[in-house]
Amino acid sequence: MADIEIEVEDSNPETMKNTDNMNDVDIDGMEVEDETMKDVVGNMDVEDYTTELKKDVMDIDLLVDDLLKASKKAGEEIANKDVLLQIGLTGAGKTTTAHYLAGTKFEEEDVDGFAHYKPVELANENLTKFAVSGGAKSVTTTIQAVCVPFKRDDGRDDSITICDTPGFGDSKGVEQDISNGLGIIHALKGAASIKPVICIDQRTMDASQWLPLRKNLSTVIAMIGRESIDFSPFAYIFTRCEGKDKKRISKKLEGFRKVIQEDPNIEDSDILYALLTDMISKAKPGEAICIDPEETDDAPDTLKRLLSGSRLNNPAESFVNFCSKESMATLSVQVNILIHNLDISLKVANMDSAEAYLCKMIGLAKALSLPEVDQDVQKGIRLAKKFVTQLSSNIESLTARIFSDFGEMSGALSSKLHLLSKSASICNIVGMDFNCCSFINGITEGLISKIRQAISDVDPTVPQSAESLQQSITRFDSTVTLLQGLMDSDTIEKETSTMIEAIKNLIEPIFVALEVSLVSSDPTSTTLNETIDKVNFIVAMNNFFGLSKLSTLNLEFSEWVSGLDNILHNIDEKSQNCVTNLEDLDKSLDEELLGVKEWSYESLLKLNNSMEHKECRDFLQAVSSSESLSSAIDEDSTPDFKSMIRDFDDYVTKYSQQSTYFLQCKSQTVFDNVAGDMAGRVKEAKVIIESTDSVIEAMTTFEDIEPTIFKKAIQDLNDVKSRSEHFIEDSKKAPVRHSHDIRRGKTLAPTGEELAQTNRKKALLGWYKKCNELKVYWKKNGHCNVPQKDPKLGLWVFTQRQNKKRYEAGLKTAMNDEKLQHLSDMDFHWSVRKERESAVWDQRYEELKKFQEEHGHCRVSQRSGRLGIWVMEQRSKRIRSRNNKGRLEKLEEIGFFNS
Repeated sequence: MADIEIEVEDSNPETMKNTDNMNDVDIDGMEVEDETMKDVVGNMDVEDYTTELKKDVMDIDLLVDDLLKASKKAGEEIANKDVLLQIGLTGAGKTTTAHYLAGTKFEEEDVDGFAHYKPVELANENLTKFAVSGGAKSVTTTIQAVCVPFKRDDGRDDSITICDTPGFGDSKGVEQDISNGLGIIHALKGAASIKPVICIDQRTMDASQWLPLRKNLSTVIAMIGRESIDFSPFAYIFTRCEGKDKKRISKKLEGFRKVIQEDPNIEDSDILYALLTDMISKAKPGEAICIDPEETDDAPDTLKRLLSGSRLNNPAESFVNFCSKESMATLSVQVNILIHNLDISLKVANMDSAEAYLCKMIGLAKALSLPEVDQDVQKGIRLAKKFVTQLSSNIESLTARIFSDFGEMSGALSSKLHLLSKSASICNIVGMDFNCCSFINGITEGLISKIRQAISDVDPTVPQSAESLQQSITRFDSTVTLLQGLMDSDTIEKETSTMIEAIKNLIEPIFVALEVSLVSSDPTSTTLNETIDKVNFIVAMNNFFGLSKLSTLNLEFSEWVSGLDNILHNIDEKSQNCVTNLEDLDKSLDEELLGVKEWSYESLLKLNNSMEHKECRDFLQAVSSSESLSSAIDEDSTPDFKSMIRDFDDYVTKYSQQSTYFLQCKSQTVFDNVAGDMAGRVKEAKVIIESTDSVIEAMTTFEDIEPTIFKKAIQDLNDVKSRSEHFIEDSKKAPVRHSHDIRRGKTLAPTGEELAQTNRKKALLGWYKKCNELKVYWKKNGHCNVPQKDPKLGLWVFTQRQNKKRYEAGLKTAMNDEKLQHLSDMDFHWSVRKERESAVWDQRYEELKKFQEEHGHCRVSQRSGRLGIWVMEQRSKRIRSRNNKGRLEKLEEIGFFNS
């Protein structure tokens, strides 16, 4: 029996896309069906599935497993043997004739009104399988064979295999008809030679307008084929012939032949005519072979007569497969039902049913070897191939996108991988060039490789690195769990060990580095800030392993717990020391700010250890920047570091501002104390400079706390320092008078030495007269800035300023050191216009600063008065070019040029 040819090339995905007359398989909605088929695919539930399935129109198991297998077995029995083949309708007496020819003894009995010959003495025990029935009921369901010995005409022993066949055209259904037309023919093709013997019931052959005989002969024509039929090897046996009936057989057949000749519409009329002609020639009176079971002594001669003449010596070419149109139509319907049920089973992922339907189709095609059936079955094969192709393509698509939504897609991927695993037998059945196991292994290895690479890519110094590692560990654990049953235990164990080793290789070096930075030496804010990401990483991983329940990764953090405890202990101890330091400083600064103690230069010393305080502050800030580290140190006893830092920053900022104000006041007192002793004033100016340097150093340390405030304070302190330094330098230029009467209220007069040194005594006396007038003005007004509208004294004051410039430039002038000392003792301002301009600028700047704070910009209208006019002047190129760098920086600080 030939095998069905399976089209392997159709497993190509591109080929599968062009499959005709098939519904698309819904892979995306597919889930793996459990044993109770509770899972659904798409919109089809279990009830719909069973409703959609169609019932078979024929018993395939009966046909393939019983009838055709039996024919195959019989074919093995008659292979390479000489066969006497009996052909006839049911009830024609074929089985009785076989017994008769083999030498069986009969006795007649009545069965339902029919004369029935019952075998009573078997000549051969193998004849027991030849069942004999009465009437027109078929008993033989498949070909039966028995070897019958006989003697040739020359006296030599010989044997012939008599084959009894089921009745062609019986009423046992399409399965029997197909088996008769295909199974028996397959069996007969293996014989060495065939002697075809047509058994005809003489009594009924002309019934219903020769219908029984017509059917019988049509079957013979179908078996032999319709081209170049040679009827010479055929023999004919007539049963139920009595008396004159034997002589009338040829006459009856001639009547039928005449009917054939006169009706050209009868199918195969020419072949029927030739066959009837052969029958008539061999059924002439006295030549017709008639069987009478009661006359068993004639059996040997009858057998010899049947075997005389030619035979079909090449059965493989003499017989052709045949099947009635009705049976072929039923076969086509049945195959399409199997294809339909296969499609439905694939849609609900019922792989056991799909495999069963596929096996039925292919098994049927192989058993029948009919091109028409093979063609239909190929549709089912292509459908199965397309299912596997689309499923594997969908798996690849899911794999490519799985890490975008691992939780949802991993479950879908697992379901489809298990489904593909169940499809392996289907791939083998349809001959696909696709290895499910290799494909699944490639997918799983690719997934695990990506997860392993993700772990290798983790950088503990990067924020959220712990989350990345935890995600990869969880994904690996979930992946291995989902792939249970798809990966063998050895592979799972190997991959798990590799993953554990990779995690250890990542974590252990971090511990080593942290122990060097935070345990072997005292931790600092710098080292903690540099390693805070690693500390967060270790703490987070410790929490993760303590809380997570991993199914496959037997990895604990216990081996690193001791190292983590040492790290946390050192950080905690340093934190407590920092807390104490800041609390003590806050308390001390608070006393000064609240006025508990009067401010002095000693008050400024409280910030002398600014580096230490700043280190404590920054260390606590580093700890508080990590919630996980803060809670890991001590959840119950750890103070609120962030609040403490805010309080510290507030105290330090206010204290720095107060220190700046204190030094500004002190310096102004020194500058304004013109009546004081110059030596004492210079000494205090030096103390101010020293204190200013100390405070600036502290402010520079804390500058990053409030950059704007501290930069302003440092600038103000630098101004204080600069003015103090200038004051000291100016004090060195002033002449030293051993006695002077200006402070005692006496009238100023030139000394004898001055009078002796000049030829212009009158002018000298006039100068002292004007100086005494200025002294009166000074005592009355507190300054020497006499307006020029005073025509006498105002002009004289202006002249003194001009003469000082000439004196300092080395030009000829009446000014000398003695006169300069007298004027300086009255706090004479040598550059009144410049100082006045500076004072006015500072006043307008403060007004503008207040305006900016209230309105958020510096766009003052000119109609606003002096401030508006001043703002307009500051925007002019002439004024901007004349302003010094310090003034421009002040304007930039409040966004003057941006609004």
